[in-house]
Amino acid sequence: MPITLTLPNLALLPGYIAALERSWTRDSDQDPEGASAQLARIAQNADKFLASLTDLEGSGPPVV
Repeated sequence: MPITLTLPNLALLPGYIAALERSWTRDSDQDPEGASAQLARIAQNADKFLASLTDLEGSGPPVV
């Protein structure tokens, strides 16, 4: 079965929010505070949050 990669988008955001509300995080340390921080960013500006996930120019903050 082929796998299709999909960019984050508004249609998929409710499922991502539901996972975050169950304390899932994309971070390897499974930090529940990380989920809360992402939920806050989504609530503040969902479009900006989604754009930050697909920053092909690398113009966001440094990754440490």
